[in-house]
Amino acid sequence: MWRKLPSSRLLCRACSGAASAVIQSSEPIDRVTLLTLNRPERANSLNTELVEALRLHIREVRRLALSRPVRCAVLVLASAHERIFSAGADLKERAAQSIEQQRNFTNTLRETLHMLATLPCITIAALRSGAYGGGLELALACDFRVAHEGAILALPETGLGILPGAGGTQRLPRLIGVARAKEVILLGRRLEARDALNLGLVNHLVPPTEATTATMDGTTAEALRMAASLLSRSPVALQLAKRAVDDGIDAGSLACGLEIESNCYAETFGTEDRLEGLRAFAEKRPPQFTGQ
Repeated sequence: MWRKLPSSRLLCRACSGAASAVIQSSEPIDRVTLLTLNRPERANSLNTELVEALRLHIREVRRLALSRPVRCAVLVLASAHERIFSAGADLKERAAQSIEQQRNFTNTLRETLHMLATLPCITIAALRSGAYGGGLELALACDFRVAHEGAILALPETGLGILPGAGGTQRLPRLIGVARAKEVILLGRRLEARDALNLGLVNHLVPPTEATTATMDGTTAEALRMAASLLSRSPVALQLAKRAVDDGIDAGSLACGLEIESNCYAETFGTEDRLEGLRAFAEKRPPQFTGQ
């Protein structure tokens, strides 16, 4: 599906990072950073430690994305668990918290996912099997979602006496429409991967034939192939195009959105990537973008 580009360096070095960390992080390879949720004993449930670690990593990714030349063009979020991306909030930890602590945790999670959603770089969630509650909200904060064909996606919070509180009630309707989102949120409808694809919640499915190997699951490998395809384009242009789409949608009117688009387009004029794109077109060769 994705443009074929050399991605072996991404695939072979993607699992680097401290094995004991709740989030494993790879150094940027070809401008791609991989963050792997690593609480398999708790189904990658989102506790205070994991959310704080995620927050720190997102800040670092933002710094790399804003550097010139761009040092991080794509972020991939993956899972170290064999059967799940994330089960959502850690209910065992939450049961031991006071109401004030629960409120603070939810606010921190919401802010962290907003930081993720507003990263300048492109973000991809690799969904191995299930993503539930806050785990699905984490994926919703990404630009793209790649899922295994056997994945189940759900927001079960209303059955627990709460509601999605980390952006799910806002991001899901923007992706699949209000009526469909209410089915998932109010009725607790569990979406199979194929249904999620048809609704536009998932961008691409990974068939069972692309199974987990000794070094990497097929879903993460597919997300990295998608990242490699994105790398054929200007990192600066990708950032500006993402900003134009996201800020334009949130602006509330077409007129405001068009003004945002115009401003973003104007920012490309003085970039090295724009000049390289024009040169490459004239010389009939692939462009060699530097992210400047």
